[in-house]
Amino acid sequence: DSTLERLLVWVQAAFDSLRDFGPQSVQQDATALATIRDMLAWLAERTCKAWIEASANLPQVLYSHEERVRQALELAEKDSSLTGNSRNEVEELRKALQEQTERVEELERQVQAAAQEHRASP
Repeated sequence: DSTLERLLVWVQAAFDSLRDFGPQSVQQDATALATIRDMLAWLAERTCKAWIEASANLPQVLYSHEERVRQALELAEKDSSLTGNSRNEVEELRKALQEQTERVEELERQVQAAAQEHRASP
């Protein structure tokens, strides 16, 4: 929980900096970062055990947040191509998002495995 809270603080600080000091061209990046912040807040508000409960619907929550990030990054790419900025930045963000998505999926599998082991133990 404290790790998620720390990550949440870092993301919030980066978001505030982009929003307050960044040029207009980074607003979509700020939107993507805000979505990540929202997902971290969702995770931080629940225990790891609660993440895997059916009522929490973690896969759907992850999917909806990922879609919001992708939409923001697509807007960033469109703006980038209109202003002549490099598409490499958007591709790097997409790659980083994909890597983090894979990491989240791996963590989800580990949490589910741990929950199954816990249920199986007497």
